[in-house]
Amino acid sequence: MEDSGVNKELIALKIAAYINNEVIIISILVIALPGLGDALMSTPMIKLLRKNFKDDEIEALTMQKATYEILETNPNLDNVYYFNFFKIGHFGSIKYLFESFRGKYDVSITIYPSYPKHYHVLSYLIGAKRRIAHKFNKGYFKEFHFLNTDLINAEEDKHNVINNVNLLKPLDIVISENEIKKMNLELYLTDEDEEKGRIFFEENGIDYDKAIFIHNGSSRVKKGSEKRRLPLSKLKELINLILRKDYQILFNIGPEEKYMKKFLIENFKSLIDKKIYLVEGFRIREVASIIKRCKKVFVTDSGIMHISAALGKETVCFFGPTDVRKVHPWNTKHEIITAGFECSPCYWHYSMREFECNHSEYKKNSEVFPCTEKIDIKKS
Repeated sequence: MEDSGVNKELIALKIAAYINNEVIIISILVIALPGLGDALMSTPMIKLLRKNFKDDEIEALTMQKATYEILETNPNLDNVYYFNFFKIGHFGSIKYLFESFRGKYDVSITIYPSYPKHYHVLSYLIGAKRRIAHKFNKGYFKEFHFLNTDLINAEEDKHNVINNVNLLKPLDIVISENEIKKMNLELYLTDEDEEKGRIFFEENGIDYDKAIFIHNGSSRVKKGSEKRRLPLSKLKELINLILRKDYQILFNIGPEEKYMKKFLIENFKSLIDKKIYLVEGFRIREVASIIKRCKKVFVTDSGIMHISAALGKETVCFFGPTDVRKVHPWNTKHEIITAGFECSPCYWHYSMREFECNHSEYKKNSEVFPCTEKIDIKKS
């Protein structure tokens, strides 16, 4: 990959400082408000940013704990901040932004997908001289996209990784899609994280060559996101299929999947801690350490899917209402399993506020969509 240039205005600052025998540090803030998976899909962009601003200050701001924990160990970032904007509310959030960030940065970059207005208002309140984000087909006025100084056209038929790297164009960092596709997601585990994974395997007597990780989950930040999960009947079928092949199952029980523990106990009680091991009570990087030691990962569209990709694991992905083109596992061996519905994906544009189904087979208020209910588990 050839070295890219950086924005001429920033170079001019550096040259002027050199002539005057001064040291100028460019300060850049990566605004990473979305969830775990979106943060991981921004890491190739962050790596390129560091490559081009080697001696400058690059920080990140997050509002979800898992996102913070994934980015806090990234060596391409000098500092990572976590603030729960949802919990604190408008007044407390504005106070925090003004006291901690206002006027501190030369450049801010809001990672993809930065559609809703709160992303752009936050960027404006932070007040970087250059505010870079995406421009979508909708929302320029309604969602306050105009509050940014530089807008890059979102290519909604392209993967999130590509859209994130394109955010660097206003800084004259431009590389081809072929070069982007050679870049991997970046995930850094500490020695303590690795030790947690090792101990979990040793204490449970799990065979690395027989360990299969299952995650049937999704963030519930956006209304209806749980419809991405497999229905419990399909999950039961998947577990039985894997057990018949004499594998051991490591089943993830995250904060959003606690109800599945009851399901597992009701249906597989005699196999718990013998063939099925519950992965619960771990921090997200510790979960990643466990995934790293598994032979294969079965997962729905979720942040865990992108952790699996970042670790280079063979991944089987079940997709229903979401767009495979944008979020499929990046640069790892994977298999996509869908029901093949012509109306899928029904959730394809970020202006949509919730997951809705208009398929004729969908029963109102059903816990599942037909596009997940009709998935053929045997294909996995």
